[in-house]
Amino acid sequence: MPQIIMDAITTPKKSSSEFNNEYENLFVVGGHYVFDGNRVIARFRIGRNGVGRWRLETIDPTLSLVVTPDLRVRKYRRTKPVRIIRAFDAVFDALKPLDEALCICAQHGHAWSPLQFDAGQNVPYVWRWCVLCGVEEVQHPDSRGWLTWPDDDAEIAIRTAGALPTLHGPVLSTGGQRP
Repeated sequence: MPQIIMDAITTPKKSSSEFNNEYENLFVVGGHYVFDGNRVIARFRIGRNGVGRWRLETIDPTLSLVVTPDLRVRKYRRTKPVRIIRAFDAVFDALKPLDEALCICAQHGHAWSPLQFDAGQNVPYVWRWCVLCGVEEVQHPDSRGWLTWPDDDAEIAIRTAGALPTLHGPVLSTGGQRP
């Protein structure tokens, strides 16, 4: 009877220090990224318990996103409970460096969201955002062209009463509408 030879192939286990080093090197500290069409800044914060976590700071000072070691994203809002953003299996499904996103848009044009309509201070306007680089535009009925954030941020803030820029997509889970 022929002998069957089976090789047992083992995959080396990673030590917790190797895992921690990989996690700590996920992002560039202070690096600008685009998460689901929203511009964010990566910060590594060590909590009161001594554990370090990556936070993606948003334009909303009351909202940050935490990337866990298993690469899931959790939404932290100061006034609401923490919740996992289940729209993404891992943070890298919806994240890219801002400079890379800007290059893509410069070469191929923006990938605009559907138009959103809002009536800020009884003055209606239309806005949209690029799902790749996070740039936003607003247009008022009395103007012919689009105002672009962040380039025209001062005028946009005045004309929309501070409504732009805004967060959109699964981050706020409002389907792209303002809360």
